[in-house]
Amino acid sequence: MPETQQCSSHSLNVLYIAVFTAALSSFQFGYNMAVLDVKDSFQVLQSYFGLKGGNGSGNDTNIHVPLHSQNSENIKTEIAFVGVQAWKDVCVERMSTSWYLALCMYTVGGVIGSSFTAYLVQWKNSLLATNHMSILAAALMWMSKGTHSLEMIIAARVLQGLHAGMAMGITPLYIGEISPTSIRGGLISVHQLFITIGLLTAQVLGLSDVFGTEDSWNLLLAFPAFISILQLLILPFLPESPRHLLIDKNQRARAIECLTKFRGTDKVDDEILEMIEESKVEEEFGKVSLLDLITQQNFRRKFFPLAVNQIVQQLCGINAILFYVKCIMVTGDARDESQNNEQILVAAFEVFMTLLPVFLIDRVGRKRFLVGGYAVAAIFSCLLTISLSIPDSTWTSYLRIIAVCGFIAGFAIGPGPVPWILTVEFFMQRSRPLASAVAICLNWIFTSVIFWVFPVMQRSMNGYMYFFCLICTLSAIYFYEVLKETKNKTFQEIHQIFEQENVAQINEQKPLNISTSVSNFSIENSTVIINRG
Repeated sequence: MPETQQCSSHSLNVLYIAVFTAALSSFQFGYNMAVLDVKDSFQVLQSYFGLKGGNGSGNDTNIHVPLHSQNSENIKTEIAFVGVQAWKDVCVERMSTSWYLALCMYTVGGVIGSSFTAYLVQWKNSLLATNHMSILAAALMWMSKGTHSLEMIIAARVLQGLHAGMAMGITPLYIGEISPTSIRGGLISVHQLFITIGLLTAQVLGLSDVFGTEDSWNLLLAFPAFISILQLLILPFLPESPRHLLIDKNQRARAIECLTKFRGTDKVDDEILEMIEESKVEEEFGKVSLLDLITQQNFRRKFFPLAVNQIVQQLCGINAILFYVKCIMVTGDARDESQNNEQILVAAFEVFMTLLPVFLIDRVGRKRFLVGGYAVAAIFSCLLTISLSIPDSTWTSYLRIIAVCGFIAGFAIGPGPVPWILTVEFFMQRSRPLASAVAICLNWIFTSVIFWVFPVMQRSMNGYMYFFCLICTLSAIYFYEVLKETKNKTFQEIHQIFEQENVAQINEQKPLNISTSVSNFSIENSTVIINRG
């Protein structure tokens, strides 16, 4: 592609540093999602705050209660893989209401934070501002040990959620706006890649051999502060989004200057002209409202697939499947050790699979990866459903492991990264922040729903696998039918694709209107003739 040929090695260094720095926020999102769920650190924190069954004051209401035994340590299994009934006995752990609140308030903060994305159009400055919340949250996490305050952890989780909600909207938009068209999809996929790296890092640092100890757990929870400080040190030296400068602020000279830094050449006239053309088109539409996204056909045709993408990313079952990994345990005393190893291996496998769209999505296409990913996830969730219905044996153990890995592979190549790409590409500059804010807010809402209802889901995992299989199947069919391919297309070209479809639909309706008018005319004439008779 011409754009990649115009990018010098120096410009690519600036571009890649900007992508890396922005994606550090994505890393924090993944890290904070997983850090309280690592087995070693989870047990240490439960014990420290006296919240685990029988060790504390007993004032908290237990949400998770084993069905047959109050002491899960007495449960013995002699099979390599825990079956459906053992899932209920071993994996449905007891958790206090206070601790569960600490887990879930992260998503509540995310819902609130994501709703502000529409107003944070200066992406680089907004990323700088959000890091202050992350650092404040880390400070509260650090001090919670000395003050023995679970309330500090809950407050910190809300702040982390606010940071994550805003960052999840800002990061892909900033990366998408500074990226050359020919590699835009791959660079936006780095956002999802860093989320998975954050998940993996939390699993490793949360081990009892690292920071998952009574002496170091506060350092484990405060770790994101180091990432925020690194981002604060680099971001001020990076260029602002040229599209924001030219289209939103009408600062053409600064836009050319920043684009030249990203491309490493002053031959950026074509991209500048494309931005100017986009600005003229958007002036015709004026300011876009939430009602416009839902009611106006030209916006609705883009927004609905985007919203569905963000919603089913959470409803497809990825969080439930990742939790299910905790139940892939070996027998006897090795069970606890095995659990951590398996979680780390699965997290590493997800990182590896997410590398595929980073390098291939601009060649293969968004639609193929998304539809194929949901199809793969549907097949393996169906396989897992069947395996859960079969009596436990050695071969069913391997079958379930294969099913879990297959599902994660399907999610990682499509449903994971593609929604973030389409969030950037489907809308033009002035309507993009609002559409992105609403879509990502929907993502957070359904993430929050999954968190809050998960205790119920855990008690009947086998039944919910049918639901996930159905969701993945319907998603594959839906996106195959309605999704437009956007690879290697400028924002203006993507806009024209949707406009042509709108015009085509209007033209299809015109003959029907004419026919209806002719019919009405004939009926009226017949009536006149009859009356005359």
